[in-house]
Amino acid sequence: DYNVWAAARRLVMYWEGRREIFEERAFLPLNISGNGALAPEDVTVLRSGYQTILPPDGHGRPVVLFDGSKIEKDFSEKSLVRTFFFVRCVVAQC
Repeated sequence: DYNVWAAARRLVMYWEGRREIFEERAFLPLNISGNGALAPEDVTVLRSGYQTILPPDGHGRPVVLFDGSKIEKDFSEKSLVRTFFFVRCVVAQC
C-alpha cells in the first residue's frame, strides 16, 4: 500500500536536510567533481580514505568503514558532515 503523503514528507525532509548541510550548493549535482554540491575541500576529505565503502556483508547489506585516524586537523566539521551525507547517499543509492 503506497502512501503518497508519507513519500512526499520524506522527499521534503531529504531536501531540507540537504539544503541545511550544503547551503548555497544544495541544488547542484551530488558528485565528486568539486563543482557540484561537494566543494573541492570535500573531495579532498573523501580522498583521504576516512570513509571507505566495503563490499556488502553476507546478507547483502552495505558496509562503510570509518577510520578516524585519517581525519586531518584541517578538515572542517562541515566538510566531514557533507562527505558523510554523500557516502550515505551513495550507499543508499539516493
